[in-house]
Amino acid sequence: MSAPALPPGGGILYDISRLIARHANRTPTGIDRVDLRYALCAAGGEWGPAMPVAQRGGAIVEVPRSVARRLLAHLAERWIEGGPGTEIEPVLQQAGLLGPASEGAALAAAAAGPRQFAMRYPRCIYLNASHHGLSEQEALGRLLHHVGGGGVFFIHDLIPIEFPEYVAPGDKAVHEERMRTALSLGSALIVNSAATQRSVEAWAAANGFRCPPIHVARIGIEKGFEAEAPAAPPPIDRPYFVCVGTIEPRKNHITLLHLWRAMAQELPAEQVPKLVLIGRRGWECQHVLAMLDRCEALRPHVIELSGLSDAQMRAWLQNARAVLFPTFTEGWGIPVVEALALRVPVICSDIPVLREASQGLADPVDPLDARSWRERILTYAAESAEARAARRAALARFTPPAWDTHLTGVRDALHDAMRGAGTVPPLAGRKLAELPAGSVAIAEDPDPELDDFSQAVAAGDAARGRKDWIAAARAYRQALHQQPGEAGIWVQYGHMLKEAGNLKAAHEAYNQALSLMPRDADLHLQLGHLFKLANQAAQALAHYEMALALDHTNAEARRHVEWGQRQLASA
Repeated sequence: MSAPALPPGGGILYDISRLIARHANRTPTGIDRVDLRYALCAAGGEWGPAMPVAQRGGAIVEVPRSVARRLLAHLAERWIEGGPGTEIEPVLQQAGLLGPASEGAALAAAAAGPRQFAMRYPRCIYLNASHHGLSEQEALGRLLHHVGGGGVFFIHDLIPIEFPEYVAPGDKAVHEERMRTALSLGSALIVNSAATQRSVEAWAAANGFRCPPIHVARIGIEKGFEAEAPAAPPPIDRPYFVCVGTIEPRKNHITLLHLWRAMAQELPAEQVPKLVLIGRRGWECQHVLAMLDRCEALRPHVIELSGLSDAQMRAWLQNARAVLFPTFTEGWGIPVVEALALRVPVICSDIPVLREASQGLADPVDPLDARSWRERILTYAAESAEARAARRAALARFTPPAWDTHLTGVRDALHDAMRGAGTVPPLAGRKLAELPAGSVAIAEDPDPELDDFSQAVAAGDAARGRKDWIAAARAYRQALHQQPGEAGIWVQYGHMLKEAGNLKAAHEAYNQALSLMPRDADLHLQLGHLFKLANQAAQALAHYEMALALDHTNAEARRHVEWGQRQLASA
């Protein structure tokens, strides 16, 4: 079944802040892989019109498309194809995306692009797949005030909240702020597993939040990790096991290292398989690093690798007796999925998310049951070639998650968020600071004396000429009872309400006109004036910018854009 077409008026503001921050990294994390895939989809137009954005100086700013394309090409070559990448840092520096952020009017001008994009595409959404910057709720809130479809956020896990002992001090509070942002501003959430969905729902319920729709989209495997991938020669000629993941406390490398030290002390050297650790050294794991660096018994039996390309990783996985994954907690479990996709046996922790990721085909062990881990490892190491082949053949039942399927799920989430957006430009549908309501009472029932459209318009014009704003508003409202599709009369009705002091009702009238002629520069100018009267500079600036974008010759719009930028710069 094909994915539904995205609604008209949809657009994507895709946040590439994390990709910019990690441009120099040789290998990607799981979050990096998702972030890059989404960015490539957005840049390729697969989700409709898109603008790359980044977080700079407390604002969301436009990233020039040429710069974004070069960054994504660099990361795709480096992270997906295993190449060296390109010289990207000078490009990012020249674009003002590295180093100190712009300030004042320059920053305000850089932030204009996303607001204009959001007004051009009334069902626009802001998409963030990386957690990056979600703790900055104020900056995101200012942008999402203009975004008709709201925010769509990928939640990878709640590990810093549920297991604060495995992360750096302060990470729990930061992640709680991310969750508050996602639940407060999100029109849809994407998660990588049903286990993560349960965690999000439980945290939301415990903290008084109502969850937006949650879409489970399991992360796909990269090209080359399919069962049909060409077999690589064994990297070493000894039985070995692989453990993939950053060396950090929750990955539980310490259990494996203690097991290997015991085996090295108790068994003949030729009976001790090799342990291959693939992953960079992380944080708060000095006890693990001490064993790796100073334990003489481990040195002949443990190989430590990092920075491998996908092809190198595949070669180590394909020839392993099994992949070991003794982690205490995960959001998904990419190493488990990649190994099983290659039909490599997996011995992993018996936790719900890995039962889900492995489709029940891994060999589960309690992460603290060292005796069982040792028994499994020695059994797998001593198996005959026939037993190993039979074990691998049984893994043919594993169905690897595909990126195409994942991205179809993402498209569904975007579709739902866009479909739920208002059909008028975003400022009409978003929650605004309170506008003065005044005391104007407008009759909603038709006036028998003004039962003709032309007669009602003439009465309104006459009342406007004598500056009787209330009478003019009532007459124009009667005309709209006759012909509600007359955009010009909605504008005149809004003018009269504004002159009478009822800015709230004027805003509603102008937005009715905007739904009929969304690309009218003068109407955006009038809305800018309305918000200027209400001392709401950010909202006024958004409309002034849109007026100027629609009519570059509009000197009044240009003058007011400069006013708005000065206001925000001095705020």
